[in-house]
Amino acid sequence: LPLPTIRLQYFDPDSGRLVTIRHHPERPWVYNPAVTTVVAGLLLITLLGLAPRLYRRARQWRQGRQARRLAMARLAAAEGPRAMSNALRSLAAAEGWSQNLSLQAWARAWKTRYQTGASFDELLTTLSDACYGGRADTDFATLKSALLASLCRPRRRPPAPATK
Repeated sequence: LPLPTIRLQYFDPDSGRLVTIRHHPERPWVYNPAVTTVVAGLLLITLLGLAPRLYRRARQWRQGRQARRLAMARLAAAEGPRAMSNALRSLAAAEGWSQNLSLQAWARAWKTRYQTGASFDELLTTLSDACYGGRADTDFATLKSALLASLCRPRRRPPAPATK
């Protein structure tokens, strides 16, 4: 709403002159109550329509987070290479991947989604050798702690730049 400029004259006793000042008020926003009610109603209908989707999304996120925590706890409590491999399979299920991935396929999927350290491939190769190669000389405590350290608080890999 445009408001008019106010012109005011007064006598300045210090200067002994008649002084004129102009005040330019800011333009206030004025809303029509009928339009405001219609817009608020449409916004409310939209939010009510989105509420079930947002609820399902939040519930899926929470369940996935709980499943990841449980899988990491299973990995931390693992007693041997098979238990570690099973914990990684449950972590794959929590991520929404197939549960019957091989360790190398699991590693590829993890590296696709998350940033990994330089020793990540070596750790999973060592675990794979211990599970399927029958290597009894593997230090499971060191392997488990190194694997847990590389999997805890993963950082998502930045999206690939779009190609034309």
